[in-house]
Amino acid sequence: MIQEKGKRRARRAPALLAAYLALALLAGCAGGAGSSAAEQNSASSSCLPSEPPEDAPETLGPGHFTSVQDRAEGEQDPYLELYADDTFMFMCNVYQGMTTYLGTWSYESGVLTLTRPSAEETYVFFAQDADTLLMHSGDLVMTQPGAVLTRLAQ
Repeated sequence: MIQEKGKRRARRAPALLAAYLALALLAGCAGGAGSSAAEQNSASSSCLPSEPPEDAPETLGPGHFTSVQDRAEGEQDPYLELYADDTFMFMCNVYQGMTTYLGTWSYESGVLTLTRPSAEETYVFFAQDADTLLMHSGDLVMTQPGAVLTRLAQ
């Protein structure tokens, strides 16, 4: 009886090892344990695509986008408004509270670029489709590369 248990465990060991390795790989791409809150809400930069998807929309119109996190404080979620005059307002959490960034936006070949002339900073998003943006570069404290913003229904 004891030998049978040992044989069953020996047969399961490779499968368990493969499962643990897969989990470790996924944890590395998702931020892993002990990460900051911002890192947990976004993917590791090494896991981000280097360019927008081939089927990204040709145009991206004005609208309201947000990232709904799995927590109760909805008023602290990032919120992006793209206006028809090519300006934007981006509200995001910077630990001490919410702050608002203003500037201009442009869209070309699946790449949305937000520019803050006052701070000489840019933030780049890849359009996954007409309603989903993936932050590719820029660091806004709690909103970092890997953050996904979804268009709100109008």
